Amino acid sequence: MKKIVIIGNSAAGFAAAKTLAQNKTDFEVTIISKNKYPCYRKDLLVDYFGGSLQEGELFLAADDFYRDNAINLIKEAEVVRIDTKRQNVVLKDKNKIAYDFLVIASGEKVKLPDIPGKTKEGIFAVDSLDSIKEINNKLLIVNTACVVGDNDITLRLAKILADKTKEVKIIGKINFLEQLQEKIELIDNALVQEIIGESKEVQALKLDSGKAIGTDLILFVGNRAPESDFLKDTDFQLENGYIVVDDNLSLGRGNIFACGSVAKKTGVAAVQKSWDEAGNEGVLVEQNIINNLKEQEILHVRSLG
Repeated sequence: MKKIVIIGNSAAGFAAAKTLAQNKTDFEVTIISKNKYPCYRKDLLVDYFGGSLQEGELFLAADDFYRDNAINLIKEAEVVRIDTKRQNVVLKDKNKIAYDFLVIASGEKVKLPDIPGKTKEGIFAVDSLDSIKEINNKLLIVNTACVVGDNDITLRLAKILADKTKEVKIIGKINFLEQLQEKIELIDNALVQEIIGESKEVQALKLDSGKAIGTDLILFVGNRAPESDFLKDTDFQLENGYIVVDDNLSLGRGNIFACGSVAKKTGVAAVQKSWDEAGNEGVLVEQNIINNLKEQEILHVRSLG
């Protein structure tokens, strides 16, 4: 029985696993996920934070979906290395997962800047359900908050925080001054250079201008990077951390594919992909694997005469 291993359980990874489960070909599917939850809509986290969605509305599947479809979901597992010679995925706990086909759908992450003080409490990269829950808990004692970013989510978060705190500051290059409301201040063309706090808690941030801004909470949303650190010891072609794939989302070696936000096609610039775009890539990978398996079966039958 062929072993198909998928790294990632978000849009692309879940779409690939779901469509594979609907196919009756003889193989087994394993998903390796850093999360402790079944698949949920990361693109709707801000709606959940704002209260327009309940937590249960985020989820696309429950644990029994994976069991019922014979999908082995390994939760809270971190991939640290891929051994392409032995065809193993190596986890942080030293466990090794063998594969015949590998799908890398690890997505993107919000990357905290490499500055002093970034590990203090009250600093969050907004890219997971757990981070939203922790922020909500923190808001019980927050008066002032800063949102660092330059995308539409930055403004949406700031507006939500304005209803829950006394003062909000946006730090980034954003052209929506006319949309700002009372209690929200834009500090444009500024970079955070240091997080300040005498204890574990954040108390202020320092900008490249030298100005210090007092704050109880800092949310980073803009600096996104592919989740591909575990590929550093491979010979995979990477561009700024993104896995370079062909039109079939293959890495050119037949049994390894990459899809979703961690992947970019040869000669095409990396762009932010929507949930649906990433999911469609997961389906395409599934189709390519199934076609590959069928070709192998045909060759096997022919070899038997």
